[in-house]
Amino acid sequence: MAQSPFARIPHIRLVRAGKLLGSCLYLLDRRHRLIVRRNLQFVFSSMPSQAVRRLSIAVFQHVAITALEVLQVSSFERKDLFQRVRLQGEQHLQQLARSSKGGIFISAHLGNWEIGHIYASCYLQPPLFLVAKDVRPASLNSMVNAIRTRFGSTIISKKRALAPMRRVLKDGGLLGLLIDQGVSRTEGVDISFFGHRVSATPVVALLARRYDCPVVPGFCLRESDGQLTLIIKPPLDLQKTADFHYDIKVNTQKMYDVIEEAIRAYPDQWFWFHKRWKRYHAFLYPEEMARYERRRKRKKASRKKRKRSKSL
Repeated sequence: MAQSPFARIPHIRLVRAGKLLGSCLYLLDRRHRLIVRRNLQFVFSSMPSQAVRRLSIAVFQHVAITALEVLQVSSFERKDLFQRVRLQGEQHLQQLARSSKGGIFISAHLGNWEIGHIYASCYLQPPLFLVAKDVRPASLNSMVNAIRTRFGSTIISKKRALAPMRRVLKDGGLLGLLIDQGVSRTEGVDISFFGHRVSATPVVALLARRYDCPVVPGFCLRESDGQLTLIIKPPLDLQKTADFHYDIKVNTQKMYDVIEEAIRAYPDQWFWFHKRWKRYHAFLYPEEMARYERRRKRKKASRKKRKRSKSL
């Protein structure tokens, strides 16, 4: 099958176009520019303001490059993907594939996370079951999932995902998850991320304990030469004692420690657009909190209006 013209664009040109696009977005998107800069200032408190600005621009550029790379991969054949991405730590990926108890491949919104999961599914047999949050609108969600599944992955919607995730591991399958986003206080455990308290999902620690399966971190990172490298870390040494709740918290912290270490090594490649510290540090995002409050009031007023209409 002949490659599409988009698939044949040299990667260096794709990177240049992404940098230009990202720089424009940085200038135009004030809302997310503020979120990114405040996150960086909060985490790297000793970083000079000019350095924060330069890093913020690099973050926007990285996201634009990532989007273009994903669009290009949508027209790749399997061999093209293997040529585009280097693999480091292959033995750990093989160990995951050989597990008779299933396994969990964890990552974060770091580097080109979409291509990382796509590559892992190409390499592993059977492919990964990817746990993913639905994207809006529905038409965009369908397009993104078509790219994610074109090499055999199966998508598990993040909503009500626990039961299907358990079935996958019970059957000896392999899960793929991004675990760096926030969760509600009732669903999460409190851990430290860049020295600050956050709420994190304990689901991987819970499932790993329940099914005694390996948890392998991996990150698809863009190196200085522009080449993508999927770096697979060794399986995590998870704690298992008589104190169930303490073990879950300790093991979730271990997962976040690996993520933090990778972000510190490639700070321009994490998705700093997340309001990741809003649970306990809402002061970082005053405009976002005000926007949330306005939405809440509108919804409350709308519910009251519907209630009055029904009573008439």
